Amino acid sequence: KDKIIFVFLRQFCDFMVMVLLFAAIISAACGETVDALMILAIIILNGVLGFVQEYKAEKSLAALEKLYTPESVVLREGKEQVVLSENIVPGDIVILRQGDKAPADIRLTEAYNIETEEAVLTGESAYVEKTSAVIDAVKEISAKKNMVFSGTTIVKGRGMGIVTATGMSTEMGRIAGLLDSAGNEPTPLQLRLKSLGKWLITICVGVCAIVSVLGILTGGDVYTMILTGVSLGVASIPEGLPAIVTICLALGVWRLAKYKAIVKKLPAVETLGSTTVICSDKTGTLTENTMVLDKVYIKGRWHLITELTDGDLGVVGKVMAYCHSLRESAGSMLGDPTEAALYNGLKKLAPNLCTTKKIDYENPFDSGRRLMSVLVDQSSLVKGAPDTVISKCDKVLTEKGIQTIDDIARKSLLREVDTISRRGYRILALAYRENIVSLKDMENSLTFGALVALADPIREDAVESLKISAKAGVKTVMITGDHSGTAFAVAKNLGIADNENQIMLGRELEEGVRPIEDIRVFARVSPEDKMRIVRHYKNRGEVVAMTGDGVNDAPALREADIGIAMGMGGSDVTKEAADFILSDNNFTNIVHAIEEGRGIYDNIRKFVRYLLSSNLGEVLTMFIAVLFGFPLPLVPLQILWINLVTDGLPALALGLEKPGKETMERPPRPKSESVFARGLGAKIVVRGCIIGFTAIGIFLGAIMVYGDMTLARTMAFTALVFSQLFYVFDCRSENDTPFSLGFFSNIYLVWAVLISVALQCLVLYNPWLSRVFLTSPLSLEQWGVILLLTSLPTFIGAFWSFSKKKLKNIFEKQEK
Repeated sequence: KDKIIFVFLRQFCDFMVMVLLFAAIISAACGETVDALMILAIIILNGVLGFVQEYKAEKSLAALEKLYTPESVVLREGKEQVVLSENIVPGDIVILRQGDKAPADIRLTEAYNIETEEAVLTGESAYVEKTSAVIDAVKEISAKKNMVFSGTTIVKGRGMGIVTATGMSTEMGRIAGLLDSAGNEPTPLQLRLKSLGKWLITICVGVCAIVSVLGILTGGDVYTMILTGVSLGVASIPEGLPAIVTICLALGVWRLAKYKAIVKKLPAVETLGSTTVICSDKTGTLTENTMVLDKVYIKGRWHLITELTDGDLGVVGKVMAYCHSLRESAGSMLGDPTEAALYNGLKKLAPNLCTTKKIDYENPFDSGRRLMSVLVDQSSLVKGAPDTVISKCDKVLTEKGIQTIDDIARKSLLREVDTISRRGYRILALAYRENIVSLKDMENSLTFGALVALADPIREDAVESLKISAKAGVKTVMITGDHSGTAFAVAKNLGIADNENQIMLGRELEEGVRPIEDIRVFARVSPEDKMRIVRHYKNRGEVVAMTGDGVNDAPALREADIGIAMGMGGSDVTKEAADFILSDNNFTNIVHAIEEGRGIYDNIRKFVRYLLSSNLGEVLTMFIAVLFGFPLPLVPLQILWINLVTDGLPALALGLEKPGKETMERPPRPKSESVFARGLGAKIVVRGCIIGFTAIGIFLGAIMVYGDMTLARTMAFTALVFSQLFYVFDCRSENDTPFSLGFFSNIYLVWAVLISVALQCLVLYNPWLSRVFLTSPLSLEQWGVILLLTSLPTFIGAFWSFSKKKLKNIFEKQEK
């Protein structure tokens, strides 16, 4: 409970929250209780949201406990005993059976056709064959064939072994330690808002002090000047900024939900928009994660599976139909994905062959023999590694019938295997022997039947998405536990890599044999390798997005600026550690999220530009009047009203702008880039000065023409409101004008402006409100002056932008 309270209270130590608290105190001092309560409500809302997100992230380590078996069978005092897994110690002998989840790291002493599912550790879906043989010391998990690791599942066979490590000393525990040590740094958006908050508080204090002191020194009423300074202080802080940012991010989350992207942390939406490097898993993200039978080499030629008929297969079809260890459940064949792909491919091609038939004898797959065989109707049907199967064949099936195979024919077959393997296929060889007399003859003197090529097809839309991300300046690197040849073939088809020098193995990364700047594919990687890759890119100033689904990916996801968990088949640990969860594991949706994130940041810049320019205009109006000894153009209540009418709905409507066409045609912004970069600061200052000078000019002109102070203040008051309402349309884009965009393309902004206009007119023409705000009605002539002068900057800016584009086109044509 103490930890939960601490996490909650920590949400209110943010610098921007301090700024808001200061604004609430100022508002309360001005008697604006509603404003003060609204600001406090925003603070509490943001605190609750932050607490929920952080508390969920802290649960990632606790999720590791779900991977441990509550009870296990051990051999103690010569008897089998069921004990709690937490009570197992190194040296215990654990008995393992199919379906068990290993409670610790175990070195096998007996192994009978054991296969384990290690995807949570290695990321690879293929089952791993285990042996009790002694193996030389190796670092790679995939090479430790005599070890069963904590948290992995026994999917086939049985055995027993000695516990070598428990708890945090296991491979799973080591990953938990990496997850705990991985960084959890502030997002780029949080850093930028913190920087903006410091800048705003400095301005606020300065404005309060300068205006109040100057006013008093020039003979102004002390109370009035202090109240005016405080009111300007409130106006100078866009207290609605965090709320608008939160709403803008929430809208982004809602839009991303259409792309099956679940966002756990709101700032992550914007962070993904600043991504410069995507470290993507291969299986399931860039590929379909569905092993399929694609080609068959039979009678001397490769055929697409769609080109064959059941008559073309002959006895080879029987091998595909019966030589497997699949089990049927609810109409589906469960077991090894490769065998299932082979069987399902045959089922589509020749369903009549996939009928239940008694298998007289099975010689299961063994990692030493590298093949399996079954006896059906006195025929031996064999499937296995191509080099092993081919070496056991003395005949081959050809177009001319069965012929003797020689060394030349064997080498030719092996060349076919090598060639097709380099294209990313997994190859199996099929063979048979008829009229078996003795079981010892099942795997000897075989007739070679066919080679089958299975593939995990790339996602059709991933190629185009990779092109879009590359055009947007986002580098994609593929990280996989696959063999380098398979990884390169997939990467080449996707357009990620174009030569084998762009591949690096995990052990090369650890040894530091060459730099990784130009590497596009990392193969045979470990969890440490993944973290090392992420940290390398982060140290170079990159904003890194990392995808993954297994426990082995969780530390790297936590370390990355943005962690993306795969929702289909992903582990709980990974989902807890991530900022994003893609429920369909589709890389294309990562690109959509990047576009959405960029659009959100653009919108944040838009309403920062709008709010600060508007507030600067108000401050300058009062500052110039005080500096030169003019009467005050506004009373404190009018300042607060302007802040309410212009800083609310119009600014929020800017956050509803959709990403522009050019959003994914520009490079990512630098991680250290200020919110005011790319000329935004200059635009804020220039337009703020124009707004301020326009208001003070109208105020002084009204005094000279009408000689009525109330009317002059009303005109200055209204001019400030309408200057900002015209300006909000300019803020919709940093490159296009309101006329080229179309005023009605953001209908929410139109309605927001109309509501603000209505509220301003209410203050001018409602007798009770007019007395409260010290205003007077305006004539058509006075309205004409205000509308002309406040809209003029928008029209001039549009004409200047149009002229620049025309001149640019003319010069480009002349250069051609």
